[in-house]
Amino acid sequence: MMSYKNINNMKTTYIFSLLISTLMILSACSDDSSTNAPTPTSPVTGTWTIFSSTSSGQLIKMIDATFTLVENDGVVTGDAEITYINNEGVNDVEVIINDSVTGTFKENINPHITLNVGNGAFVYTGNWVNTGENFNGSSTVNYNQQSFTEADIFLVKSED
Repeated sequence: MMSYKNINNMKTTYIFSLLISTLMILSACSDDSSTNAPTPTSPVTGTWTIFSSTSSGQLIKMIDATFTLVENDGVVTGDAEITYINNEGVNDVEVIINDSVTGTFKENINPHITLNVGNGAFVYTGNWVNTGENFNGSSTVNYNQQSFTEADIFLVKSED
């Protein structure tokens, strides 16, 4: 049979253990986000667009593209929506690509970017014109065993 003194000791031990456990849990869950430094954002991260159109009479070439990009340590990923129209050849070509983007960004003496969309269906390479604002380069659309390369194509950063 338990005595009154043993029951009080057990209650005290139980309450003390519960108090210590609660304090340990609360101290482990403290918010220490204020001590973490903010992560710098890459100048490439954001929304970018290409719009290029040339026409001569009835002949038209056009690229209309939007890219949502994230760059981390030189690796670029994201999504793209691209429309390419070319009716200068024998057959009219209209290519629509909605796919993921992989690529690289090199921020060295000559900063440049390479974007590959849809496993090579669309490739863009360009150099910074105005750092953080736009690139100038070339694009290639690969469609139906044909390649269509356009030069002097600007990749422009949109206002986010």
